Amino acid sequence: MFFALSKIAWVIVTPSNLLFCFLFLSALLACIRRSRRAYGIHLFALSLFLVCGYLPIGTAFQLMLEERFALFVDDGRPIAGIIVLGGWTDTEIAVSRDVVAVNDATERFFAAQALSRRHPEARLVFTGGDGSFSGDVGNEADDVMRLTRSLGFDDRAVIFERRSRNTYENAVFTKALVMPKPDERWLMVTSAAHMPRSVGCFRAIGFEVVPVPVDFRTRGRSDLLRPARSLAEGLSRLDLAFREWAGLLAYWLSGRSVALFPAP
Repeated sequence: MFFALSKIAWVIVTPSNLLFCFLFLSALLACIRRSRRAYGIHLFALSLFLVCGYLPIGTAFQLMLEERFALFVDDGRPIAGIIVLGGWTDTEIAVSRDVVAVNDATERFFAAQALSRRHPEARLVFTGGDGSFSGDVGNEADDVMRLTRSLGFDDRAVIFERRSRNTYENAVFTKALVMPKPDERWLMVTSAAHMPRSVGCFRAIGFEVVPVPVDFRTRGRSDLLRPARSLAEGLSRLDLAFREWAGLLAYWLSGRSVALFPAP
């Protein structure tokens, strides 16, 4: 139930969708009523649409997420395993065209491969199943397996977790699969903005992991002084940041995360 509701709710509350609906309805109202108040509402909607698109509002919320956990520093201590969260393959395109399709979060894959080469003793785990609403689009783990083999990597020692549909299930099913011991050190690789929610989920089920944030979308605090280069770019960043903050709130309220904004 939680999974289905989260999929439906996201379509409804996506900031760019809400802003556009407000803009469209205010324009419709102005055409029907043709009053000063109606024109004022439309002007406000248009101003809000442009402000959210061009000013670094989404950047500010994204930056808070990305700077919550520091970069991983490899101190040479033994590592029991490396967990790579899914979300960086496009299963719909992969199934439709019979290809390996990745998105702009693919840095997770390359970061994990680099860590695995430095720590060959560590178990490598890719976690991700079919996160589509229908549940019959394709499986991320299968896409990852296909990608590793096409690049010539030996994946016989890699663990593929295929059942999870969201971040919380990533944590639950991965823990059940690898059965970590209390004294073991496990790394978790995911996008920097997604790290707070991911850490919260793993902590909620008693699986302590070392965060390895990658896939940064901001350059730092200097981005707060830079407007978006296009309306689409600004709204896209706002949507991305809002999705994580909404996820943090939903997971915390449902008990799937230990805190609203998990800290190091």
